[in-house]
Amino acid sequence: DQIGAVIGPVLFYIFLAIGLGYKNSFLVLFVPFVIMLVFLFISKMYSGKIDIDIKKEEKINDKNNRFLVYFYLVFIFLTSLGFIGFPVISFHAVKVNIIPEVFIPLVYAIVMVLDALVAIPIGILYDRIGVTVMGFLPLMVIAIVIFSFSGNFILFVLALIIWGVVTSYYETVVRAHIGNIVPLQERGLFYGIFNTILGVGFALGNSIVGYLYDVNKNLILYFVIFVEILGILVSLMVFTFSRFSHKR
Repeated sequence: DQIGAVIGPVLFYIFLAIGLGYKNSFLVLFVPFVIMLVFLFISKMYSGKIDIDIKKEEKINDKNNRFLVYFYLVFIFLTSLGFIGFPVISFHAVKVNIIPEVFIPLVYAIVMVLDALVAIPIGILYDRIGVTVMGFLPLMVIAIVIFSFSGNFILFVLALIIWGVVTSYYETVVRAHIGNIVPLQERGLFYGIFNTILGVGFALGNSIVGYLYDVNKNLILYFVIFVEILGILVSLMVFTFSRFSHKR
């Protein structure tokens, strides 16, 4: 997945460099998109049944576990609400002359490399300490805002590093945790709910941030801190329910 996430922006940079422009560059990337769909249908045709861990399924079917699911979804909504997207960050970087616009796709490709590199360590950490590893998310989201809007190049690079780590969280353990707390027969439903909440959180949060950027950039920090503090409070409930469920 991340190989594509790196190659795509690099190709986009090359397309822009040779003068294709944004519209034609996106049209060219439609070709790998079609190839992706072909392979998706092939994988569907040959996908087999997976083994089920009966003991695990009995445990997560516990009604008390459902509260954990709801609290976790609220936690994810709040953290995603304050997570500023790369387009907003890169727009600011170009506007204040931190990075030339032409290099933005390459910068994104580098961040995606970081995303890939930290995914495995985050996964290992999740296997060892569970959902507790996500307790760092709200703090990292706040740090991204502080560093990315500082106007300092070094702090901006640090913001991109943290942004890559947070993105890796969302693409790995944040998603995987749903499978660990939702019964097998409801996983399709709850992954749909999860992705909807995640998408709404990103869209709504970045819309608010974009509006505040035009009004007063300082308000962005206050908004993010507010929602992430709420996220921290909800995360305490998630960790409490997780330990209770684990003991049972």
